[in-house]
Amino acid sequence: ALLTGRLPARIGVHSTSGSVRLFRATHTSGLPRDEVTIPEILQTQNYKTGFVGKWHLGINQENSTDGYYLPGNHGFDWVGINFPYGNVLKCEETSFHSDSGPSPQSCFMYEGETIIQQPFSYTNLTSNMVDQMIEFIHENREGPFFLMYSPLQMHIAHFADPPFLGASRRGIYGDVLNQLAWGVGQILDALQSEGIAQETLVLLTSDNGPNFQMCVEGGDAGVLTGGKGLFSEGGIRVPTIAWMPDHIQAGTISMDIGSQMDFFPTLAALAGAELPDGLVIDGKNIVQMLFDPNSGSPHELLLHYCGRFLFAVRMGAYKVIYRSNTVVFRDYLKCSCPNGYKIGGSCSSEFSYDCSGDSTEIHIPPLIYNIASDPREMFPLDAAEYDLIIEEVNRSVAEFEMGDLSIGDPLLDAARICDVIPCCNPDRVDCVCNYEGSDFSQGNCF
Repeated sequence: ALLTGRLPARIGVHSTSGSVRLFRATHTSGLPRDEVTIPEILQTQNYKTGFVGKWHLGINQENSTDGYYLPGNHGFDWVGINFPYGNVLKCEETSFHSDSGPSPQSCFMYEGETIIQQPFSYTNLTSNMVDQMIEFIHENREGPFFLMYSPLQMHIAHFADPPFLGASRRGIYGDVLNQLAWGVGQILDALQSEGIAQETLVLLTSDNGPNFQMCVEGGDAGVLTGGKGLFSEGGIRVPTIAWMPDHIQAGTISMDIGSQMDFFPTLAALAGAELPDGLVIDGKNIVQMLFDPNSGSPHELLLHYCGRFLFAVRMGAYKVIYRSNTVVFRDYLKCSCPNGYKIGGSCSSEFSYDCSGDSTEIHIPPLIYNIASDPREMFPLDAAEYDLIIEEVNRSVAEFEMGDLSIGDPLLDAARICDVIPCCNPDRVDCVCNYEGSDFSQGNCF
């Protein structure tokens, strides 16, 4: 959604059953190469484009090394250290949560399109990525550039290097957050030292709320309820920081709503790029909103889909909920987090990210909340009393789905085979290339 400005369901990033919500290392599918991305639209204006970090939009199509869906095939001129499948608990190098050790089948680090570590090591990882980005900024300081940094933090598994490791009162979560903040600071300092800060827009945001399944190590949504995977405010409402000295006044705050799909048309407008003819863009141009916090949001509605299923709609102060996950948030935490830490598989079967089926509940009539006065979603309003609001939202949704919305073929239904899992050394059966002498259990590739 962020890279294309389009709803994932429109692109086809969904499954028929609703039980698969992302690309696995075993998938033969990924973000279609004919989808126009932010770097591709900026390349039309002679921008140099770069990427570092987590990808998770597909890897291979036919074998373990073809790299068909990697970022270099989606508009990035330069790709540094990257993680096509991201960072998961199976990559943890300690035995606190799991004694199986880092998995070669889930944990691989690329440089461009070449695997350089499998499984990867966290040692000096953040500083190495930051160094690469600072070099990219230096090399492209004379011309327009777009650099996307998708850090592994704050996703589990957690990792930090000295002097951050063990230095926070918040434990490992605080250590990781502090090192992430340090890295962002280094990038801003580089822009300042190159003398290009005043002409560079920096956007900092998060893809979802805290991973509450990881208990105290998963983050905190404050007064908001829920977290990652849920459509309560704690799962979908994230802060976004915009930084551009002399153009965006420090300390200004906007409470208006936006979407990460807005980045595509907004950056295109700032670069003077024309949007592709005939391409439906779901995001809105929020240039005015960025530079004038009192300008208001261009969004009349924000529609929140889980795959192809509509879960919730935001209209002004109101949020209408058509579906929700059946997990009871506080009961889950009590069961799954003894002493505040996730150990083993306790209660894992009671939570599901599925978009349909037994793990979801359909609300008839839909639930309605006033998010402005009740951001915790604790007090549903009387649907009969607010029937005019619900009818207006229903009418707008129907017009959208019957008019502009076309659901793409389900890419997440594509074949999943072990043969497409990245392998740094196909001649060896273990696909290990940086842990010499270690014995890794391959297990089931799914």
